Amino acid sequence: MKKRNLKNKVAVLLSASMTLAMLAPAMPVYAANSKLIFDFATKNPAVGNIVSNVEYSGSSGGTFKDVLTAANGSWRVNSSNLVGLPYWGSTDLGDSDNNFDPTKNVTNNNSSPWDVGMDLKGYRIKEWRNGKDNSTKVDRVEQPYFQNTDTAYYATLTDDGNNVASYWVTRRGKAGVYVPGVVDDPATPFKAGASISAKADVPTGYKLLNQSKADNGDGGKTIDIFDSQTPTPAANAQPPSGTAYAHANNVALDYSASQRSTINQAHNRDVVVNYRYDVDSDTKFSVNVWDVFFDGNGNEISRSKRATLTKSVLDDLGTVGGFDATKINPSG
Repeated sequence: MKKRNLKNKVAVLLSASMTLAMLAPAMPVYAANSKLIFDFATKNPAVGNIVSNVEYSGSSGGTFKDVLTAANGSWRVNSSNLVGLPYWGSTDLGDSDNNFDPTKNVTNNNSSPWDVGMDLKGYRIKEWRNGKDNSTKVDRVEQPYFQNTDTAYYATLTDDGNNVASYWVTRRGKAGVYVPGVVDDPATPFKAGASISAKADVPTGYKLLNQSKADNGDGGKTIDIFDSQTPTPAANAQPPSGTAYAHANNVALDYSASQRSTINQAHNRDVVVNYRYDVDSDTKFSVNVWDVFFDGNGNEISRSKRATLTKSVLDDLGTVGGFDATKINPSG
């Protein structure tokens, strides 16, 4: 009997506990804020430190439509509340094709046009994807609501097929040192994001002073990036010398001391590459001084070596037993 009473009491307690649980009011669920992120940086490392991602915040369960159309009343939305992607047309939203369109879904109430606000003149969007890796190409968002975690779409950029700016190369001796055989490169137009490989061309007997992108060894920069854009330079167009580009330090274009060349991608602004040289005092050339005698008919009678001089480029030869000279050139 005791065991049976004990079992009955346990059953009663469990039943009461279940009843209380069923009758207890549900705990309120608080909506968390999350973001809809349009990522322009991750898949485009050359401009990753220049371009800004576009982000919109909303409450979990709220629609993207409400937030995006509040920011820009002309943002494209279909009957299922699915919104378009920035600067992209979509047939699901009534557009003629799925492609880049800088007039569609301009971010932040039309305050960020493609050329200026996004600073992407000369580029276009190649495609949008729903993830960084192993992702699917998309032409609009895939569902209409903010989630408990962020939702992100990733743009891949390419050039728009047109030249957007130019680069020049200057080659000079430090403090006016004479450097034979080197010339400047005239303006060369390039497309947005193009790789630029401008080599230094170091003459024998000289050394290149450039150390880094920011140091040309003569008080200036190896790479100057200006705010100007010269897609079609005139013949003999002079290098720009105006306002520096505000994000010049973030441009991927760099200088490799080991390769004696620029490397990586330019952006969409005019570039001047400055190479500077000085005499390499460790490189020597030999000059032989001979006495040669001829008869009245121009026939050589005799010759004897007076001296052999070992000098660097542009060294003063001085006077050698009556032989007076001033300079030696790289050919020896």
